[in-house]
Amino acid sequence: MGLLSQRHGHEGNDADDQSVTAPRYAVVSLADDPAAIVAQGGTSADTFKRLFLDYYEVEGERYHPGEDATLRAALVATDGSEVVTVPVWAWQGNDGAMRFLCQSSDDGRPPAFSAFALSESDLLQQVQGQLDAPPE
Repeated sequence: MGLLSQRHGHEGNDADDQSVTAPRYAVVSLADDPAAIVAQGGTSADTFKRLFLDYYEVEGERYHPGEDATLRAALVATDGSEVVTVPVWAWQGNDGAMRFLCQSSDDGRPPAFSAFALSESDLLQQVQGQLDAPPE
């Protein structure tokens, strides 16, 4: 059975076929009620694989959320067959400035995606900069 049944007017997707959609992502903010999509777009299949599915080399120090970090948002990405989520943490640094980190691992396990910023808008720009791609 495909993702969309032929009996509902869709051509369907056989299990052996390629993904029916190009990789996409969305950043869902949990800061307000209700939650809202604050950024979204497409990414290339190569970028999706590299940042979300492949193991990565641990080079240098990766950021870690502060002890008082709260979950501020989530990056959700899919290539049509895999769905990946990456948390966005927020905390106040020792200097009083806010910190924002979109990262879920620091040990070489996927996803490799990582963005760190001192403002939400800068973090969203970094996310979009790493992921936005023209359609393939």
